[in-house]
Amino acid sequence: MATIAPSTGGGRRLRVPFFSVFATLGLLAILLVLLAPQIVVIGAAFTETRYMTFPPEGFTTAWFGRVLEYRPFLPALETSLRAAAGATLLSLLLGTMAALAVARYRFPGRAFLNLFFLSPLVLPTIIIAFSIFEFMRLTEQAYTLRGIILAHVVITFPYVFRSVLVSVQAVDPALEEAAASLRANPWQVFARVTLPAIRPGLLAGSIFAFIVSFDDLIVSLFLTGPRIKTLPIVVFGYTTDGLDPVIAAISTVLIVAASILVLILEKTFGFSRLV
Repeated sequence: MATIAPSTGGGRRLRVPFFSVFATLGLLAILLVLLAPQIVVIGAAFTETRYMTFPPEGFTTAWFGRVLEYRPFLPALETSLRAAAGATLLSLLLGTMAALAVARYRFPGRAFLNLFFLSPLVLPTIIIAFSIFEFMRLTEQAYTLRGIILAHVVITFPYVFRSVLVSVQAVDPALEEAAASLRANPWQVFARVTLPAIRPGLLAGSIFAFIVSFDDLIVSLFLTGPRIKTLPIVVFGYTTDGLDPVIAAISTVLIVAASILVLILEKTFGFSRLV
């Protein structure tokens, strides 16, 4: 392996693997790509100018107050939270049942079903959105909160299914068989043996599902109307009239909220081990 050997004084030479230098530079580059946009947005939220600029010119928190003054923001935030919560609960229920069926039973078409459940992850989102819109239009569920929740289940289900499936496959079936041999009924086996073992997968899947639903723009774009809008739709519509620091302020609030949530989950459940 090629090495570089910087001098350390006293005639001694420290041999450093050449690959380590590139790995370190690559890590720094990735961190820069991930953090730079967030740093720019957070900085622009505190500028005194009426347009987004970085570095910020002056310092003010007035733009955060403007967020509350723009009336569509709070109703849209409520809609997004309700839609994300509903989609997460439904995906958690359906994804867990599907994962248990695929992991524990052998039946014709099992492999195809496994791939089919994951297909929303590989299909173009615009195709999924248009297909869902046509179905919701025919069933008169378009432009309703119920329709948005059901649509978001389609795009969040794969995350729950995959997370729970991995957890179920890691559970030794002998443990469930041992519980059954002690006269535990199927519900008791699931509640006392399977459920505690797959709890990390349930939590990880729920987190991913909530985030995907809350952040969704394309699917919601087809299903929202004048009377119901999600937060991404309102933010997107706001940007069409120009970019001012209000958008940066909203983004900063969401970044901080997400960071706090991740820290709480890490301290409570060990989030990094779940994902």
